[in-house]
Amino acid sequence: MPLVTRNIEPRYVCRQTIPNTIRSELECVTNISLANIIRQLGSLSKYAEDVFGELFVQAGVFAVRVNTLGERVDRLQVKVTQLDPKEEEVSLQAITQKKAFHSNLTQDQQLFCRPSLPLPVQETYLTCNPPPPLNNLSQYRDDGKDALKFYTDPSYFFDLWKEKMLQDTKDIMKERRKHRVTHTSKMALQRIAAVLRAPDQFLYIYNIYYIYIIYNCTCLLHHFIRTGITNLDLDENFYFNESAALVILLTPDQALIPGTRKGKRRCKRGRRDYVDETTMASK
Repeated sequence: MPLVTRNIEPRYVCRQTIPNTIRSELECVTNISLANIIRQLGSLSKYAEDVFGELFVQAGVFAVRVNTLGERVDRLQVKVTQLDPKEEEVSLQAITQKKAFHSNLTQDQQLFCRPSLPLPVQETYLTCNPPPPLNNLSQYRDDGKDALKFYTDPSYFFDLWKEKMLQDTKDIMKERRKHRVTHTSKMALQRIAAVLRAPDQFLYIYNIYYIYIIYNCTCLLHHFIRTGITNLDLDENFYFNESAALVILLTPDQALIPGTRKGKRRCKRGRRDYVDETTMASK
């Protein structure tokens, strides 16, 4: 819906009730029409003065900015003409150490506040009827809501926009998390398949934990299928966290390298990483 800033009054020239005491109705209508036309011309001249006044103010601001820019150009031109390209006034090291130029841009603030309203819009706003005093009934409400907001709520559109922005942010974060989990799951499955397909490696399990490890492996595979490997800590090395069992990945000609880091022992040979102690069951 367009917002009319300047209304020429009176809008209707001849729409007026003629008193019963008037004998010559034609002359009365003519006089009323002429008087309303004169009023419209006066209203038009007033608004024309407002329009040209705003143009004058904007032109003055633009002229000040142009003059300031011209003075800066003149000063720069004088400096450029005084420079001698054959003489090195500043060393190359000093030039590289100097910070780059950044212009100080001033951003306008408080654009939509009450004092910044144009005069025609402010006059139109003052002609509006004030809302009824429904806020006096807020003390009688049990839910604690403001009674006036059921009639008019200027902050409704801002709150609606804020909720939409927050929801969009949550959706973006959820999509990124889903993409990251899917990528991690694919990488983990590829590493598991590569380890199981390797002919020079075999899985040696301590006899003491044999039954317990088989049970934990079954639970872990079930967890892979159900959650998509969301709770695994996977990086360049292949290991699991939070374990009560020991799993060793060895080659026949390689020995274990002792070492503990946060409860995880790793065996490294060349470009491959082997796991000494890993965890395969959650607490």
